[in-house]
Amino acid sequence: MNENEKLKKERKGGKTADKKILGAEEALKQKIVELNSFINNIPDMAWIKDADSRFIAVNRAFGKAVGMDTQHLIGHSCEVCFGKEGARKFREDDLMVMKGGKQVRIEEKIVDAQQDEVWLETVKSPILNESGKVAGTVGIARDITQRKRVENEILLKNTILETQLETSIDGILVVDDHGKVISHNKRFAQMWSIPDKLLATKDSDQLFSFVFSQLQDPDEFNNKVRYLYSHTEEKTRDEIPFKDGKVFDRYSAPLISPTGQYFGRIWFFRDITDRKKMQEQLLRQEKLAVLGQLAGGVGHELRNPLGVIKNSAYFLNMALESPDPEVKETLELMEKEVAAAERIITSLLDFARVKPPLCRKVDIQQILREALSSFKMPGNITVEYPLVKSLPQVLTDPDQLDQVFKNIILNAVQAMPGGGRLTITTDTRDPDWLAISITDTGVGIPKENIEKVFEPLFTSKAKGIGLGLAITKTFVEGHGGTIEVQSEIGKGTTFTVKLPTLKKEERGKPI
Repeated sequence: MNENEKLKKERKGGKTADKKILGAEEALKQKIVELNSFINNIPDMAWIKDADSRFIAVNRAFGKAVGMDTQHLIGHSCEVCFGKEGARKFREDDLMVMKGGKQVRIEEKIVDAQQDEVWLETVKSPILNESGKVAGTVGIARDITQRKRVENEILLKNTILETQLETSIDGILVVDDHGKVISHNKRFAQMWSIPDKLLATKDSDQLFSFVFSQLQDPDEFNNKVRYLYSHTEEKTRDEIPFKDGKVFDRYSAPLISPTGQYFGRIWFFRDITDRKKMQEQLLRQEKLAVLGQLAGGVGHELRNPLGVIKNSAYFLNMALESPDPEVKETLELMEKEVAAAERIITSLLDFARVKPPLCRKVDIQQILREALSSFKMPGNITVEYPLVKSLPQVLTDPDQLDQVFKNIILNAVQAMPGGGRLTITTDTRDPDWLAISITDTGVGIPKENIEKVFEPLFTSKAKGIGLGLAITKTFVEGHGGTIEVQSEIGKGTTFTVKLPTLKKEERGKPI
């Protein structure tokens, strides 16, 4: 091949190579156009910076966010749009990315050119040159200001809600739509005396079993709970009694999402034991007032004809020198029944005209001994009354207190028709109170009657009108004391009278 042919061949090869280069450049330009078009049309802010944190490229979303033309940003740092402080912070982030050589995700609050606070969620990655060295950064940022505001509002509401839950006087329990415990407050755990170990297990079955076991009727409560899960929109309010006498007010409401979907239930429990007792006491006082008025009127009206009957029986007994045995027996029966009627009338009048106690310092043991000596104790009943050398002084009305002890001892004796043991004990462990307990080994009081024994006109005996213990309770409470009863069928009953000591009385007086 001659020189001319070689030259032509080389020129032809060069033109071919030039065409390939031009083709590659055009393809690259097209790719850059497509990339810029893509970047400019994404809603997030995007940019590329060199190693000095100067903008090489920015998209329209970025320019719109900072209120500047994108071309004016090229070659400048963030200072032109975010000020010196913002530029310093972004420079620190860029250096961290370039030094680490890894992608990072950052949430940050900045102040824009309009002095508004803006929250950005940014992903920054290092740019590597041909030799593999870091030559700058590329970033994509999303304005999450509105999201952060919503999150902060939710956080604030949750904080307020948690504070309300933990400071609530109600016990609060939240369960999901399958009956599993989602949440509860401390008050709930305290009210139900739930052990920490049980709470830590988060075992709903064990938790509910423990709760139900404290109730008078656990099956009824369990059935109500199950019923509510099949009636998801129903709200309920009721009272639940405990075995130990406590009473809770229970309110239940469904949890409904904004879309109307049922996802659980919330329970509120409030201890209303004291309120119920106050209501019962108020009702009792109202009953006593009405009954007192009736008793007073009836008592006075009955005393006159009974007096006539008594005087007539006495006259006949004196007038008849040698009455027939049947007549004599009839007169004695009349006197006996009149005496019984008079005792009932006296009880009615005592009940109707209860007076404030005339208190003075007394020897409680002396009053107890006198009350015991007034009874002709059956031979099949033994009395145990261990004397105590000294008891705290109390201020009491000895007449009223004598009546209190007599009524309780009489009930104890009547509860042991087949014989038994009567025990009187005193307790001085609490310096503010003197407790006197009178215990029998008799038939006991049925559980359903325990709360009724102090009600006027309630009696389970064949004889009597049921005023003895009502008067007893009134007298004791008039002294600022309390009376309690514990009983078990077939094992006996204990009445405990607690009276404030002189020490407590003196401490309560104004100085």
